[in-house]
Amino acid sequence: MKVLINATSVRLGGGITVIRNLLPAMIRVDGGHHQYTVMARADVRTWLDPKHGRVNFLASTFGGRSKLTRFLWEQVDVPVRAALGSADVLLSPANLAVAAAPVPQVMIFQNMAPFEPDVVSRMPRSKAIRLRMLRRLGIASARRVRDVVFISDYARRAIGAQLAIAKERTHRVYLGRDPAFTPAALANAPTMLSRLGVTQPYLLSVSQFYAYKNFIELIVGFSRARRFLPESVTLCIAGAEHEPDYAASSDA
Repeated sequence: MKVLINATSVRLGGGITVIRNLLPAMIRVDGGHHQYTVMARADVRTWLDPKHGRVNFLASTFGGRSKLTRFLWEQVDVPVRAALGSADVLLSPANLAVAAAPVPQVMIFQNMAPFEPDVVSRMPRSKAIRLRMLRRLGIASARRVRDVVFISDYARRAIGAQLAIAKERTHRVYLGRDPAFTPAALANAPTMLSRLGVTQPYLLSVSQFYAYKNFIELIVGFSRARRFLPESVTLCIAGAEHEPDYAASSDA
């Protein structure tokens, strides 16, 4: 079977992590029968490529710089590539499907934010409008595809209730654990912590700085919890500041 993976919107963070770990996992369990073509930006290929003979890459092209333009371009470009490559199934892992997919399609919901009213209500107006639009597009996408995958039981319940599709078309597949976090791999952690100036014990949050990640709430919660924790406990946040205004407010 030929599987086309639509990774055109994958740029950083969790999107890269999911595909980077998903590809080797599928290769391990498919009995050597499937071919995978990943359609992705050229600048993220090195992060995604498992360097396996059954995995090929197509450089995605964009019709402009804005997110809307890129989305519209994706809706044209991916179906054409799927048809030309004679794909048997299309996997769309980023909350949105390709409307005109010429083959059966499976989509994955990774981002809960558009479906959480309390998260949307805390966003600035422009970001709230974007999340509401993504929610509508996500619902429309789910109704067009063959199957829908969620990464937790909570997401399956919370998002699934808003989709109005048969439960039999929904599935929960956990993301799994990166080998980098095995006990043996963590043997080098003390050296890295020393280099970064981090003392133990600590609480670690790893994510890009987006408003819907709730870092301000995390910091406030940690400050309130400190009276119940040993004084030596610190909070460490690791991630790139992709929304500088929000990152600055978190620092404050």
